Amino acid sequence: MSTSIDLMTPSLYSIGVTSDVNPASPEILNVAFNTFIFWITWMKKNGIDIGVDYDNLPTDMGSELGNNPDSDFPLSTAFAVWVAPIFQVPVPAATKTVADAAMNSLYAEAMRPQFPEYPDTLPIGAGNMRGPKARIFFTESDFVKDYNASSTVIPVETP
Repeated sequence: MSTSIDLMTPSLYSIGVTSDVNPASPEILNVAFNTFIFWITWMKKNGIDIGVDYDNLPTDMGSELGNNPDSDFPLSTAFAVWVAPIFQVPVPAATKTVADAAMNSLYAEAMRPQFPEYPDTLPIGAGNMRGPKARIFFTESDFVKDYNASSTVIPVETP
């Protein structure tokens, strides 16, 4: 788990708002922190769950977020893209590219595929079969409810 300041600092560095020579002032950190909390709640409202404890959002920059450590880099790079217009700086193309790739990998890890339930009147390969062979249908009893790699569905031919 990391703190808000742990995620905000690399973001501000990557867009050039702060550097080793020009460290962030308390005003910049305060604006970045308020924007960070707004960004987290905005993502939750839009159905993007990043694993943060939304009931106990941090009230200061040193509080733990409660997120998965694997999400630190994607959140940091995506926040850089989000906060850049507030500080009126352009986002470097490399930062945008890295943020897109990192967030896509985070979404891929967090998403669970939903498998459809097919009706028993759905033909297998409808329109692709020609000749005297009958069309093949799935029946209700042929469906296996768990979608493990070992489960198989046996088609039943109808006359």
